[in-house]
Amino acid sequence: MKAVILAGGKGTRLAPYTTILPKPLMPIGDMPILEVMLRQMKRAGINHVVLTVGHLASLMRSYFGDGAQWEMDITYSQEQIPLGTAGPIALVQGLNKTFLVTNGDVLTTLDIKKLVARMGLKAELYLPPKGRPQYFDDIGREKFREVFPGRSHVSDEDIIFYRTLASYNPALILISEVKNGEIYQFDTDAIGNWRMAAKFTYRRIRTS
Repeated sequence: MKAVILAGGKGTRLAPYTTILPKPLMPIGDMPILEVMLRQMKRAGINHVVLTVGHLASLMRSYFGDGAQWEMDITYSQEQIPLGTAGPIALVQGLNKTFLVTNGDVLTTLDIKKLVARMGLKAELYLPPKGRPQYFDDIGREKFREVFPGRSHVSDEDIIFYRTLASYNPALILISEVKNGEIYQFDTDAIGNWRMAAKFTYRRIRTS
């Protein structure tokens, strides 16, 4: 699978440090942020990475090169003018299959391998756990508070994005396969990546 890493921003919030060093090259311990990300991606089976670069692009190219030192294939897409947060994706060629997109300064403990395994699945329906009709909103508020722990009040507008993360919570049933009256839940730890989540009975209803 291919990954596109957006790494062309000026990192103004980290100025003046980013006037001489692009934010993805900022060190965490003895390793740049972006190198940490590349190593995580490599472990997840991602071997081809496109870096979209702009600000101090020459330093990015000098450090990461063609990716050979990580046994990866790294190529570059150059912004001639700033194109905004997601604009550089439009310049990347060959994105005709499912691919991963991330910013170049994201440090996370998210299991990228499990995330990649879910990509491309066509979800037909999401169901909250039994007896928890507000499940999506509850998860949204929980995730929001993880990012903004100082906020005492969380509005519905605040959680619009964060409630979408509920689908990555293990308690949620993703109905994508139904076989012989059994609902299978996607689970990368299960044999074949699916496990039975529930049983049901049904009958066909003539509609015409």
